[in-house]
Amino acid sequence: MTNNEAPIVWARRIRPHKIRQLYENDAAGILDEDLINDVGYALYARCEAVWMVTERRCIKCKEKCDLTDGKDAVLTCPSCGWSTPWQVFKRSYKGKRIHGGRAYESFLIYMDEFRHAKSPRQKMLIIDRVIHALHESLNQIWTIPASVNLIEGKLEDVIELLDSLAYGNTTDAAMRSRKEQWRRKIADGEKATREYYAQKERNADA
Repeated sequence: MTNNEAPIVWARRIRPHKIRQLYENDAAGILDEDLINDVGYALYARCEAVWMVTERRCIKCKEKCDLTDGKDAVLTCPSCGWSTPWQVFKRSYKGKRIHGGRAYESFLIYMDEFRHAKSPRQKMLIIDRVIHALHESLNQIWTIPASVNLIEGKLEDVIELLDSLAYGNTTDAAMRSRKEQWRRKIADGEKATREYYAQKERNADA
């Protein structure tokens, strides 16, 4: 028996137009504190959802839950007593790009940095870092933006959005540098992935 009273609902990914507007404002030299906070806290809520799913956290008190063994496994919070069937918990995030994957550390860093940010400019730089983070491996195969976990849209839509963000004369140099590094890594990842599958085909034909 569980005490899960309602469906588990996680913070949604942020809508692309808000990210686009944020960068258009920044490129025009407009520091819109309200929009920065709107985007920043929405990203924070999403990163927190990633953290809770990845660490199997209690949706009531956020403590780490215990998981029993077997096909009827149950997730239970040792602190507040909340519990739910493991399969119910898994279904709550399946297909919603909530698990941390290879960009998990970037999401945790964002949460810590955003909590301690003092100014709108600091927040803007922290936002820029997390949306340009990557899921990447040592061999570069399947390098994809961490923003697929944070921003609505298919992979190609998110890449197109990030690639087309506005930059202006007032854009911070660190943001420009990060954008170029992001472009290089995405291109290198696409190349490595193509070569990987081409090699698999050659091996299959050998």
